[in-house]
Amino acid sequence: MKEVLFTAVGAFMMKLVDWIFSRRRQRVDIQTTEIENLRKIAAEWRQTANEWKDLADEYQAKLIGTLKEVDRLRVEVAELRNEVSTLRKVLPNPVDKPQSKTKQHK
Repeated sequence: MKEVLFTAVGAFMMKLVDWIFSRRRQRVDIQTTEIENLRKIAAEWRQTANEWKDLADEYQAKLIGTLKEVDRLRVEVAELRNEVSTLRKVLPNPVDKPQSKTKQHK
């Protein structure tokens, strides 16, 4: 009976020690997995941030180009308005022009 008791107590103690070490190993494995996941998340965030920065830089360059084009077109419109004004002063007014023969017969 003592041998059975010693064997049972010995087996229980081995299982207890094994359980304690396996719990510690599980905690370490969980921490390792969490650290790996955090590294992956950080890498994803860095990649996404770089993609957004590249996209923002691209749109900024397009905006600057568009603003320069708008400024150039404003200057061109002002020049054309001046040219139209000059031509109106030089050329006779089309309203004062005599009507064509086809319109007079009607």
